[in-house]
Amino acid sequence: WSVLGDSPAVWLARGGQEPTQIATGSVYELALNDQSLFWLDDQGIVWRYDFADGSRRSLGDERCAGLIAQGPRAAAVCGGEQPETSWLVGTPGRPTVFEGERRITIPSTEGLTIAGLELYGNRLAWVEYPPEVGCRNQFEPGSLRGVSLLAPDAPRELAPVRSGCWCCDAYWPALQISLSERGVAWNYPMIDGPEDYPAAASVGWALFEDCK
Repeated sequence: WSVLGDSPAVWLARGGQEPTQIATGSVYELALNDQSLFWLDDQGIVWRYDFADGSRRSLGDERCAGLIAQGPRAAAVCGGEQPETSWLVGTPGRPTVFEGERRITIPSTEGLTIAGLELYGNRLAWVEYPPEVGCRNQFEPGSLRGVSLLAPDAPRELAPVRSGCWCCDAYWPALQISLSERGVAWNYPMIDGPEDYPAAASVGWALFEDCK
């Protein structure tokens, strides 16, 4: 966990042992996987603590956001400047996967906002939106994209999506994606009809083809 205040730090506790301070300084996001603890410092740099040997190091010098972890990997959106409206839904940059000390940058459309980054097994999924999504126009279209980490240079468009009215004076859920071994689900699916509002109360889903 992270502690803020006069002496910000990251602490780690293991069963039957006293908590250990493993880093000091401002920490903005934390994520755990099977092998490591990842966090972002106040410059958006990703750091990794290895549970096996206790080593700690930064993973590159790019600013990142949206840190997640699952299984043997972690991921974030890296390389983009954090916009003033980053509280809305996402951040510019490219989906980036951290596999031990290895760093995999996934191709994405330049200049778009990345939202809902999700990682499961060998799959990564995200949505690409226009910049300033949710403020320029209501219900802007976006693209749900996915990639197999066995072929990280070949992401595919999975489905069109809508956006929420994230600059309205009302609560709109953030874009969310859920991945599993068999399929993917997301909110704000593209709904046929004259009104956009049903997309805000609907769920889209798809199953992966079982390829031999």
